[in-house]
Amino acid sequence: MDGAYGVSKSKRHLDVTHAASSGGANAPRQAAGARYPLLDAVRLAAMLDVVSVHVTGQYLFWGAGVPAFIVMSIALAVRKAELPTLTQVVPRRAARVMVPWLVWSLLFGLSGWVSTLSNPAVGAGDVWYPWMVLAGTRIHLWFLPFIFVAEVLAVSALRPLRGVRTAVTAGGAVAMAVGLMCVTGWIHDLYAPQYEGMTMASTDPQERARFFGWMTRRCWLYGTVSLCLGVALGRTLSASSARGLRVMWAVSLAMLAAAVGLGDTTPPAAGVGWEVSASTASQWLAQATAFAAVVTAFQFSGRGWVGLERVAALSMGVYLLHKWVDLRLSDALLTPLAGPWVAEHLTWLTGGLGRVLLAWAVTSVLVAVMRRSRLMRPVL
Repeated sequence: MDGAYGVSKSKRHLDVTHAASSGGANAPRQAAGARYPLLDAVRLAAMLDVVSVHVTGQYLFWGAGVPAFIVMSIALAVRKAELPTLTQVVPRRAARVMVPWLVWSLLFGLSGWVSTLSNPAVGAGDVWYPWMVLAGTRIHLWFLPFIFVAEVLAVSALRPLRGVRTAVTAGGAVAMAVGLMCVTGWIHDLYAPQYEGMTMASTDPQERARFFGWMTRRCWLYGTVSLCLGVALGRTLSASSARGLRVMWAVSLAMLAAAVGLGDTTPPAAGVGWEVSASTASQWLAQATAFAAVVTAFQFSGRGWVGLERVAALSMGVYLLHKWVDLRLSDALLTPLAGPWVAEHLTWLTGGLGRVLLAWAVTSVLVAVMRRSRLMRPVL
């Protein structure tokens, strides 16, 4: 997740320097210190997509936000010709990913437990669910344990394949991603009807627990597609070949074009064509958009934009805290404003893009301030 979210100026510089030395579109091997400035733009767009769905229920970029973070993280993790060992990966990623996950899971969990003290109808056990083991005490935290496991799996699976041609490894990873998109779509269609109508706002704790478990399993399953795409891109970068990266770009654009085509909901003629479920089509669009955006960002190297780098570096903290901040804003500002005049003239602020930007901006400022503390910086 270092590469996906950014950590510090020196760390971000090191990440992209390694990526640059592993290949780019301008030359087989970029000069030391080269940057891919569009990666910061992708991080920002991905973060806004995540914030949007959590505060408005609608994506800004078709759900490509989390897949983009996964693709970037895995690609940067396996971008070197000499893969890291597990003894290198596990401690580093545990410190960067699992420690923040444990800290914020504990804090959010305690917050949920405290809220039960004022409500006799809700027991303390009603806010803890078994699937929190793989997600955390808030569903959006699932990304952190997933990316830790995903990176360990990627390195473990690739080390025995070091003698295999890069093109074969990358091509196999893309093929696996396509197959997994179909499989995950099928699984979603098979099981989703059981959870239709359920929400985390239900007064039934067992229903909340079942729905939480379903969302956790679905997120982890969909994340495997992005994992494979990240492996394909990372191993392409490891070959230090401008031509290979351009080929991967063409593949990503072809996948995006196919995703747009799958979005056509017109049923095929009788006995002609292949009907794709809406869940598979929407997931394909999200994954293909994320993949195309990240691969495109690696086509262009040059000096980064300092302001954009600094904003992108806040993304992990924004990811962790944006929902909590939005709820505070809603209670203190948006709900009191929600009168007839506001509903007519300021809809963009109370429920649209304005609310997304407000939640993102306020959270970014909060994270920037909190990161000044040595105590908070390691968990943001």
